[in-house]
Amino acid sequence: MTNQIAILRQNPIVVADIAARHNMALANAADTSRRQVAARESFKLNHQRLTDTLKGWAAYVDANGAGPTQTPDKYYITVNSMIYSRLGLGKVVRHARKIKASVRDWMYPTEALAVASAETAMTEALRDGMAANASRKSIKDEYTRAADRARDYFLPLIMAERVREGAA
Repeated sequence: MTNQIAILRQNPIVVADIAARHNMALANAADTSRRQVAARESFKLNHQRLTDTLKGWAAYVDANGAGPTQTPDKYYITVNSMIYSRLGLGKVVRHARKIKASVRDWMYPTEALAVASAETAMTEALRDGMAANASRKSIKDEYTRAADRARDYFLPLIMAERVREGAA
């Protein structure tokens, strides 16, 4: 594992990506413009809606009597992992956690928008499915498709932004 880390540190693409993200995180921390603050607040509200919906999902029992199998915390981890992995953000998440920073502060704007879009789509899929008293399996299938739609739309944009920033 140590050799792999050493190899990654020598990779100019990885170094450029980390440097670009570090500079962006510093700029984001210093940027208190109305637009940036409004965007952060919007992302927080959106994320809170998903979290609240997942609490309802954890308690949801469908018409067939199928009930929850995980606690709300586990659903939260599962859903966030699904979003981040589908959008190719695993490296960003690992690095932010390693330095104990906010994952979203290390995202490019397009990445943050993609995560917010996936969260919104998944929230709506969960709410609609529970309101229709659909089966847990069909709801899970629908919120998985919602994450896939966000990936299909945003992944090319994310990759283009990474190339533009010299981090791909």
